[in-house]
Amino acid sequence: MPNDGPSLSSDAALVGWAVDGDPATAPISSLRGVLGQWAMIRASSGNRLEAAVDHLGGVPLYWSSHAGTVVISTNLPLLLSELGRPAEPHLPRVLEWLAWSFSDPQETLFAGVRIIPPGHGLVIDERGQRLERYWKLEARLENG
Repeated sequence: MPNDGPSLSSDAALVGWAVDGDPATAPISSLRGVLGQWAMIRASSGNRLEAAVDHLGGVPLYWSSHAGTVVISTNLPLLLSELGRPAEPHLPRVLEWLAWSFSDPQETLFAGVRIIPPGHGLVIDERGQRLERYWKLEARLENG
């Protein structure tokens, strides 16, 4: 996988990415080297918000966008309490859950509430909302 920026390998570097990181020089793909369980949120100038989770999804990061407001939390009950509207079930996902069939890893059991998949970052800016994958498992064959 090509290197899209500096590799981060410590908590201090991760905090630096969140606090001082410039999306132009420290894109979400630069999180590829950070190991362990974590979730990060970064607000940048120019109305850009980025949120990402570790490559195994050890820390869930839920989010919802409604009427121009974005709510992000690692705690689902807290997020639901901050929505400003009643939490309603997302019936298609509830039916999938009951049938042990999951089609979209971003969906939750609640309407309008999503989860950032492992190894991904969420970007919200003037172009809209999108997920960016920064990590994927790569198979390597060794001679031997």
